[in-house]
Amino acid sequence: MILVCLVFGWLVWLGFWQLERAEEKSAMIKIRSERESGPPISLDETPEDLEALRYHKVSAIGVYDTNHQFLLDNQVVRGRAGVNVLTPMRIRGLEYAVLVNRGWIPLRADRGIDVDIDVVSSDIKIFGRVHDFPGVGYQIDGADIPALGWPSLVQVIDSKVLSKKLGYPLLPYQILLGNSNEHGFYRDWPKSYPISPERHHAYAGQWFALALTLVAVVCWKQKK
Repeated sequence: MILVCLVFGWLVWLGFWQLERAEEKSAMIKIRSERESGPPISLDETPEDLEALRYHKVSAIGVYDTNHQFLLDNQVVRGRAGVNVLTPMRIRGLEYAVLVNRGWIPLRADRGIDVDIDVVSSDIKIFGRVHDFPGVGYQIDGADIPALGWPSLVQVIDSKVLSKKLGYPLLPYQILLGNSNEHGFYRDWPKSYPISPERHHAYAGQWFALALTLVAVVCWKQKK
C-alpha cells in the first residue's frame, strides 16, 4: 500500500507540474505577443540584456563582417538539409557585435553551397527580432567549436566561443533578420512553442487519469 500511495502521489504531482508549465507557457506567449507587436527598439539601449530584449523587434545600424561568417549546420527545411547563415554585424557606436541570422540556404550532396553569401561592407540599417540561439537536446563534445577557415561551419552556437574566433565580443543572442530586409535568404522564423499550453493541459489530464485508474484498480482488488 505504501508503494501505491507513492505512485499515486507522483502521478498527481506530475499532473500539477504540467498545469504549472501550461501557465508559464501562456504567460510567455502573452509576453512574446506583446513584444512582437510593439515598435522596434534600437540596440543602442541596453544591448546586453537578453531578458529585456527577447522577442522584441529591434533595429541596428552597423557594418556586416562579410569576411567572417558562420554556417549553422543541421538545419532542415522541407526535408532538405541546409545551413543558416549567421553574419556578425559590428554595431555603430558599440564595442559589441551581434550575429544576424540571415536565413537558410541548402547544401549540395557534397555539403558545399552554391549560394553567394557575401554582403555589403558599408553601414546598413536592419530590422529583426531578438531570439535565443537554437538549442540541442544532446550536445556532443566539441559541437560548439567552429570549423577552421571562413565561412566557418558550426554545430552549436556559443557566443563566447565564437567571440574568441572573431577576436571581438558578441552579444549573447541572435537577430532573426526581418523579411523586409535585403541580403537575406529563406526566412520562416518559428512563431510558436514546440509544446503549446493546450498540450501541457492534455498531459496533465493523462497523469490525473492514470492516478484515478490506479485508485480504481486498488479498490477493485480490495473488493475481490
